[in-house]
Amino acid sequence: MIDLIDFDISIRERMENIRLKANDDSNAKTFCSCYMWAKPMNIKLHLECDMYAVKNNSHGPSAWNFPVGGKKAKIDFIKRLAGIENLKLLKLSAQDVDFINKYYPSVFVIEEATDDSEYIYDAIEHNEMSGKRFGGLRRLVNQFNRQHSIKTEMLKRYNMPMAEKVMMMWGAAHKARGELSTSGTEVDRFIIDHYDEIGMIGILIYIDGIPSAVVMGYPISSDMCDIAEIKFIPTINNVGCIAVKEFMMSFGGTYRFFNYEEDMGIDGLREHKQRLKPCRMNVLYNAYLKGVEKV
Repeated sequence: MIDLIDFDISIRERMENIRLKANDDSNAKTFCSCYMWAKPMNIKLHLECDMYAVKNNSHGPSAWNFPVGGKKAKIDFIKRLAGIENLKLLKLSAQDVDFINKYYPSVFVIEEATDDSEYIYDAIEHNEMSGKRFGGLRRLVNQFNRQHSIKTEMLKRYNMPMAEKVMMMWGAAHKARGELSTSGTEVDRFIIDHYDEIGMIGILIYIDGIPSAVVMGYPISSDMCDIAEIKFIPTINNVGCIAVKEFMMSFGGTYRFFNYEEDMGIDGLREHKQRLKPCRMNVLYNAYLKGVEKV
């Protein structure tokens, strides 16, 4: 029997200390990501003194995110998991794949999880936007600046109601097109209600004097910040790209790299994140016990 607990703010420090010691910078394994999505995705936590693992029930009753922590604890835990019927291990980094191949050779089938791989951006590159690679984005930003005025404020409690209004407008537009998921609205509400508790940082962007975009994130490591939430008035062309760039420029003095998470295989989202010119991909993988159906 593997003990499972609910995600609670009281375990944040223990879980993050384990992750940082293991030098794992994938957003999917951070406390904040798990805490925000715990309820809508029905995920639970197994926590030991130097290792943790997330039971990812949204992918089935036998799905676990790859454990994070000390070598021996991970070896022992995976050995226990190997007895579970239809076991799937998710969100493996390249280091995790090497770990599986070394300690569990010929036990798992490993495949790249393209839809789960995370986009990483370099704030220095985005500040300079030099060279042919950034030509398209540079023209987009310059054109936007010619057509609109932009003002950015740090997100605080006093301007949170305006940020909420932008988020509701975004949600209404997507709901009208049948694109809004219930889980997305739940997480929006959770972030707003727990903004300070989670340790979020964010900006509110005014386009032509009107609150038009909000971006929020949280630290992953000393030099990397996650971009967890972005909502904007959808009638303003290219405001999504502008909002992400403004967020990076607002916190680029503190964090060099920004993790814009995965694209979930959504064509429009993938195109948007590729247009912003990532410096690299945080490639993730899934591992299946041999003979397990890949669903």
